[in-house]
Amino acid sequence: PVLAALVFACATRPSQDSPLTPVRIRGRKLRSRTVGDSAVYVVELAQVSDLVAKWSHGPELRADGGGRDVDPFGVVVWPGAAALARLLSAEAVDNNTCEGVSSDLNPSSLPCGNARIMELGCGTGACSLLAASLGAKRVIASDQNPLTLELVAAAAQPQGLDAVTTRVFDMCSSEPLPSDMDFLLAADVCYNDALGRALGRRVEEAMHLGIPSYVADSVNIARNAFIDELQLRSVPFIQKTETLSFVGHAVSLDMEVERASNVALFAVGLNSQVH
Repeated sequence: PVLAALVFACATRPSQDSPLTPVRIRGRKLRSRTVGDSAVYVVELAQVSDLVAKWSHGPELRADGGGRDVDPFGVVVWPGAAALARLLSAEAVDNNTCEGVSSDLNPSSLPCGNARIMELGCGTGACSLLAASLGAKRVIASDQNPLTLELVAAAAQPQGLDAVTTRVFDMCSSEPLPSDMDFLLAADVCYNDALGRALGRRVEEAMHLGIPSYVADSVNIARNAFIDELQLRSVPFIQKTETLSFVGHAVSLDMEVERASNVALFAVGLNSQVH
């Protein structure tokens, strides 16, 4: 059931032919994909169906990082990252396709200029790269999978996005978050209940540090675990749902697909919150 839910990984625009340096990582061919309507591009693996096969026949993806070497999902862009990118780039939200819209989840609530940002489970780093292009002072693109961080670096360097640094960081660990961030981002990182609950603990940690968090989830596998952890810890949050149309990589088929995706967006640690 989890694999079926993760068949489609989508971005707001189809692949573009941007110059890539290097053209391969760990012997695997790369390709680029633009982020929304911006000129910023991410670097993805061009083919991941073999990784899906290995992952589906191996142990469950565990919160402690088991299976990270064959993780086929962090190496392509997902709808949650595209939804957060819309906020970062201050694109207008279509109220006809949103439920529970709150002014605190409008684009103006995520100013990137001179901001210090950390992205958890960054994958290809779409939000980190876009934030840097919008003037962020420092962006930490973090993930427990070193391969995804190599993809982020391969995209950041040729685009001159020097504000982006990569960091191996397991959000399920006891390692503390940096305390000097202006906000925290996470998109489509809840692959199981343990990860959903770990993310809930991390955004609570950020809240106590005075750092707002913005979370997007399109896969809806462990969203309830994330929400339950927030409620268990009496952490107030804002939630809205946005429907977006995406073209992107069907990870098990190595082809482009198009679909509509309902993305849940959360804000934690703002001044005026509900729930």
